[in-house]
Amino acid sequence: MVKDTHVERLLDVGCGDGSISIILKNATKAKELFGIELSPEGTRKALQRGVNVTVFDLEELKEKKLPYPDSYFDLIFCGDIIEHIFEPSFLLREISRVLKESGSCIITMPNFSQLV
Repeated sequence: MVKDTHVERLLDVGCGDGSISIILKNATKAKELFGIELSPEGTRKALQRGVNVTVFDLEELKEKKLPYPDSYFDLIFCGDIIEHIFEPSFLLREISRVLKESGSCIITMPNFSQLV
């Protein structure tokens, strides 16, 4: 049996153009949708789709925090981003900080051995 969870706030780290963000919002019935994106083009498209996007370079996490309060999100999605981060421990620390204790985090990364 799958537990029915309540998602008030959803964060998509590396949201790109926001297309996956919207799918996640609809699937979880999240009330608020936030995104982090570095690309100006991706940010523009995500904003057009209704994602509350913050332009942020994840490589700067060593010096600064994600622009959200502690325990703010019920669900964080980080799809195919962590393998691009030079020091992923800083990203994981910040995800842990902004995720509610009862929240969930989904992190994906490609299986490069299957690309051949």
